[in-house]
Amino acid sequence: MMAIGLLVLLVLMVSKVDADDVSYLQKETTALKLKIDLLSKRVFFKATFQDPIASCKGDQAVIFDSAQTNVGNAYSSTSGVFTAPFRGDYVFAYQTFSYGGADISWDLYINDQMALRARSRTSDDTSNESVLPVTLQAGDRVYVKSHLDLTFYGRNHSFFAGWLVTAF
Repeated sequence: MMAIGLLVLLVLMVSKVDADDVSYLQKETTALKLKIDLLSKRVFFKATFQDPIASCKGDQAVIFDSAQTNVGNAYSSTSGVFTAPFRGDYVFAYQTFSYGGADISWDLYINDQMALRARSRTSDDTSNESVLPVTLQAGDRVYVKSHLDLTFYGRNHSFFAGWLVTAF
């Protein structure tokens, strides 16, 4: 009789441990699936201009009208605005290549607030590059804005690019 009681007690203990283990493993599996989902988020773009010589108006967003790469479809080549699809760390880069010498004044804006200013003055053709790592919330808007009317080398010389480093 006592052996049967001990056997029943042992079975109950093993069942309890197994249920706890299963619950723990289910939670861990769910957490790992979320991490894998975040790691699989791919967002990057590079936009330039269709024309070899391009221009932009002062105090407006620069519209890079040729999205050569747009994984995640977060960049709009009609508005020039990148909209973050996920909360995470991003890197943005832009370059302008002046045509015949010009004052270059392009800034990077996040949600209508200037985040990075880049200016140069030259009497000859020159390029000006800027890079900014930043943490964004889903829905944040990023774009390049020119302070001056400007004519510059377009296609593949001047560009706006960005990519998601990690989502969280």
